Amino acid sequence: MPDMVVVGLVALVAALLGFGIALFLRRSFALSSETTARANGDRLLAEARTKQKEILLEAKDEAIKVAKNAENENRDRRAELQRYETRLDKKDEQLDQKIAQVDERDRRLGVKEKELDEERDKITALQEEQRVELARVASLTMEEARNLLLVRVEDEMRDLISRRVREMETEAREQVALWRIRDANPIPDV
Repeated sequence: MPDMVVVGLVALVAALLGFGIALFLRRSFALSSETTARANGDRLLAEARTKQKEILLEAKDEAIKVAKNAENENRDRRAELQRYETRLDKKDEQLDQKIAQVDERDRRLGVKEKELDEERDKITALQEEQRVELARVASLTMEEARNLLLVRVEDEMRDLISRRVREMETEAREQVALWRIRDANPIPDV
């Protein structure tokens, strides 16, 4: 029986030793797993931070590109608006000039119309004077009166025609000058 006790004791010691080794191995594996898990966690955290930095850099680069594009578009729009404003100002000036020219022409035509009315009045007065003169010269022979009247009418008509020719020449010069101004400054299309 003593052998049995020894065998029991050896078995007990072997069991305790196996239990201790198993516990030690389990603890080693747990520590190893924990260390590995921590290392993996640290590595994943480092990768996540790196990825976060990359994403932030890409987002900043994209934001800078968008801001530059927006700035370029705004600059282009401002330049285009400036061009339109310049064209509108030029057209406005040209329109003001044309209005001034038309107003001046209307004023001159009014003056000429007034002058023509005065001339008509003078002609009417002269005709009346001639009738009076004709009555005076009624004592003349018919041929003498007719010749006298024709001479006076011819003189008056020559006067009137020469005045009208000068007026028409002046109008023609002014019209040619307006055409030259218009041809020299065409209105651009918008």
